Amino acid sequence: MKLSERTALLFATGFGTGYSPVAPGTAGSLLAVPVFLGLSYLNIYLYLLTLTVIFFIGIWASAFTGEHYNDADSPRIVIDEILGILITYIPLYFYDKTPINLAAGFILFRLFDILKPFPANRANKIKKPLYVLLDDIIAAVYAAAVIIILNLFIIRY
Repeated sequence: MKLSERTALLFATGFGTGYSPVAPGTAGSLLAVPVFLGLSYLNIYLYLLTLTVIFFIGIWASAFTGEHYNDADSPRIVIDEILGILITYIPLYFYDKTPINLAAGFILFRLFDILKPFPANRANKIKKPLYVLLDDIIAAVYAAAVIIILNLFIIRY
């Protein structure tokens, strides 16, 4: 296997978290929390640029990994969950990065990722690399919106 292929597998599987025998999506999402905390020291513009790079690399890595496992939306592919958590946490550039906000974002993202509200449910039916990521991006936008609402009206420090 070529280095580029190993790199694609490593990236798409969240450095192996996608091989978790139980809830690989949750394992990939858990990996994203410390990744966010590390990246959160970047200014918002560099953070958003980093997410854009992860998005495009994620499409490439998901395409290869989907072909490798003969499943375009293999449960081993967790880069979509990682990107989803990183998008969910964008509001934490403007609110405190407290354990409550981190946990709420994690739980909300996983909930929306599992429930797949419209239009995430439509994107989930299209088994192509872009859409593998897109349904999680949509779930993340919903989760981020709820984080904002919680911080505006409920979570007070």
